[in-house]
Amino acid sequence: MGKIQVGDMVAFRREVVIRCNSRGIADFRGTVTDVCDGWLFLREGCGRIRVMPASSMCKVARNGVVLELV
Repeated sequence: MGKIQVGDMVAFRREVVIRCNSRGIADFRGTVTDVCDGWLFLREGCGRIRVMPASSMCKVARNGVVLELV
């Protein structure tokens, strides 16, 4: 799978979704615009920018499948 890079689509890791038990968290997708010291700068589809720890995120394939080993 490799590490997350600028331009990748990401989602929250399965463990985060289960712990938070939130549909909004489960449906979240964002595109990485920058990576800095373990933090990801993400742009949502609506244009909103968020900053999330890289350890809580995993890649999403172009077809929408979450790429995470469980």
